[in-house]
Amino acid sequence: MKSNIFSLKKVLILLTIFLISCGSDGESSNSSSSEEVSNDKFETLDWPLDYPIFEIYECLESKGLGNLPSPEITVSEIQIKFDGGYDEAFFNEFNILIDECEVKINENDDREEEAEVKEEEAEVKEEEALEPTISIGEIVEDDSFLDYHRYIDVAGLRMFILPEVGDEFIYKVSEVYYLMLQEGEYIDQDIRNSYLQTVKNESVFQKIGYEGPERYRLDSDPPGVDCCPGKGYEDNHTDFIWEYPDASADDQIGEVVEHLLHTVTGVAFALEFTEWDWENPNSEIILAMNEAIEKNIYDISSYEEIKNSGNIDDFNRITSIEFAFWGIITEWGYGDIYDLPHNEFTISTANEVKNQLPLFHKLFENTIKTIFTPPNKEYLREIFR
Repeated sequence: MKSNIFSLKKVLILLTIFLISCGSDGESSNSSSSEEVSNDKFETLDWPLDYPIFEIYECLESKGLGNLPSPEITVSEIQIKFDGGYDEAFFNEFNILIDECEVKINENDDREEEAEVKEEEAEVKEEEALEPTISIGEIVEDDSFLDYHRYIDVAGLRMFILPEVGDEFIYKVSEVYYLMLQEGEYIDQDIRNSYLQTVKNESVFQKIGYEGPERYRLDSDPPGVDCCPGKGYEDNHTDFIWEYPDASADDQIGEVVEHLLHTVTGVAFALEFTEWDWENPNSEIILAMNEAIEKNIYDISSYEEIKNSGNIDDFNRITSIEFAFWGIITEWGYGDIYDLPHNEFTISTANEVKNQLPLFHKLFENTIKTIFTPPNKEYLREIFR
């Protein structure tokens, strides 16, 4: 029960004792006095302010006890005053039924609390189901997709695989992305979860092929394979990760990490962060890239052919994702894997990025660093050895 109440049964017992003692002399005048005292004893009942009096009244009326006196609420309690119109039989019935109503209300309260607990548990389960998980799935065979009849899901990123690629390589690529998403000192779970949800909701995907674009005549019209698997996986991708069976460990690591980062920054980040919108000339990634170009740190001359062909969107997209890739792997300390410095990117350490490219360093700190952790290079070399 929500609060303690005066026990009416105890009141009746005390009243009975009092009546017996007062009626022992048998005189009519004392009998009249006894009846008045009896009425005084029943005159007022009171409860604490949190007593559910109106619920009790509804219950009493539903049980057939009508003509109840109106409750009076003071600053400290709830009072019910009975006048001379109520007899002892009414009090007895009131006392019995109020106990029954209190039990009924308690049971209802318990059921409501139980229902609330179940609802809260269901909400927690629903939130957990919606919250992205970081895990490597199994390779799935599915002939309903165009040309890409296998895929694997890693933390919401679907990787579609062409037939010649080996299962071992698929799991190696998956592990690299999985390692990028491991816990670290600077990870912000809210930012990361939002990114992972965007990757999943927007059907961002990565393609994996074998030996290079020539094998599939990608420069032909039409090419040897479709660009996309279809069924909702059409737009949000960049380029292939190629399995090169004779490549060195560093070369294969370089291939995998570079093109994963292309997909991350050129697609997922462009969807998730306005700062990474390569179509906006005033976005932070474009301003950071221009700073690197102006300081002769990033050379885009090899991409001028794309610009001269009139395909400005491709030029802006490719130059920005290549710059982002260089900046990230330099911040991660991967310069030796990519033989930095060289003609396209002339710095090779995280300290140089911080001092010479402050715009990119800030962007890196606020986004990349809050979501990804650089995988250990030596461990990667063991994987691809």
